Amino acid sequence: MERGFLTFQKPAWFRHRPGQYMEWSLPVSHGDSRGARRYFSLASSPTEDEIMVAARFSPPASRFKEELLALPPGGVITAGELAGDFTLPRNPRKPLALIAGGIGITPFRSMLKYLADRGEKRDVVLLYSASRKDQVVFGNVIGEAQREIGLRAFATLTDVAQVPAEWPGQRGPITAAMIREVFPDASRRLFLVSGPPGMVTATINTLRAAGVRRSAIRTDYFPGYPATEPATEPAAEPTTEPATEPPTAAEDANQKSERAGVRMVSQA
Repeated sequence: MERGFLTFQKPAWFRHRPGQYMEWSLPVSHGDSRGARRYFSLASSPTEDEIMVAARFSPPASRFKEELLALPPGGVITAGELAGDFTLPRNPRKPLALIAGGIGITPFRSMLKYLADRGEKRDVVLLYSASRKDQVVFGNVIGEAQREIGLRAFATLTDVAQVPAEWPGQRGPITAAMIREVFPDASRRLFLVSGPPGMVTATINTLRAAGVRRSAIRTDYFPGYPATEPATEPAAEPTTEPATEPPTAAEDANQKSERAGVRMVSQA
């Protein structure tokens, strides 16, 4: 399993909220059943001068991902349908709990970089679950957020047989006991959970077992990737409570302008 990080030139007029995603289209030769379009969360912050996406490449990779990874500097891909309400709450005083599984760290990279660049201190705690140490990414941004905004960060490795002896973090899948240890004040936090569907479902159930209200849990799924933790119970009941406030008129106009597609130019 490999990860790819791709950066693109950012149009001067482009605006997005940390945590949003876009639909990416790339004409592929000899396409397969998975098609020529994918949804990718934006890993880059609105404060940065480039657009970054991250993806996992599992052999056999789709033709789309093969050609995306091989896109040369100056190559063009079309991105549109900027959307998503898995974003930071507008109220900066709301305590946050971020739980990431594998590639699900992507939207949190955008959020943390945004807060660090703006020097916007919030009460944020991150729990990052990865299979192995070499699968942990964006450590530079996590460290920056720890220094600049007081982020408290924890990590757990789920492949316990591969955990290095010197590993200082947690071990094994996320459990209710781990939730209580990392988030002793869980009842006052808004939980944002991001990762493969199985991991997200399992984490919802674990949070509920730890006493977290379902209305205090927001989720972001990354379909197409294997879960790193088993889902042992049915998914919790859905919530209709909005994650954030509606977009402003300017943000709405920006999103509408992108539905026709934006030509993104790959960088070196």
